[in-house]
Amino acid sequence: MYVLIQFYMSFYCFVKLLAMAVAIFCMYYMYLCSKRQQSILRQCKTYKIEISKEKHQMKIYKTMISPVVTYSSETWTLTAKDENNLCIFERQVLRKIFGPVYIDSIWRVRNKMEIDKLIEGADIVRFIKAHKIKWLGHVQRLDRARPTGKLLDREQMGTRLVGRPRQRWQEDVMEDLKKLKVKNWKETAKGRRT
Repeated sequence: MYVLIQFYMSFYCFVKLLAMAVAIFCMYYMYLCSKRQQSILRQCKTYKIEISKEKHQMKIYKTMISPVVTYSSETWTLTAKDENNLCIFERQVLRKIFGPVYIDSIWRVRNKMEIDKLIEGADIVRFIKAHKIKWLGHVQRLDRARPTGKLLDREQMGTRLVGRPRQRWQEDVMEDLKKLKVKNWKETAKGRRT
């Protein structure tokens, strides 16, 4: 139990440090690009071309932060607490990137609905679940002689621990497929055109 707590604490610290490093990197990148952006914005104003600041900031988020956070997320088993923590982290990062809102001479923090509107409903949990389903289809198409193919069909051996068993990756993905009302996923995955 103590080792498990230590692991979670170290993982939590690692994620926090990673988030800070990514935020600092983004700020530094924005600082380096600021002069170039200012000249581009001046040219756009001259030629009356509209460039959305939010769109540019969203590109930075999608290309620099999201891939780091979701690295190898295809193999994660997400609990409700993990999903909630990922959503909280994403909103914190997006609030830092987009900054506060100035309305009626008052600065305020962006709320959840405003952030959802900016990301157009494509939050990080949906992204991870889509990749897990994609990975399941990939593994289903693999030859059963390969180690990954063997693991998909393997039955659990030995005695289980006392208490409620942990949710396995395959059960987690099947639950996502059930929510999406997908039937005959094995035939669909094998019949995919390559």
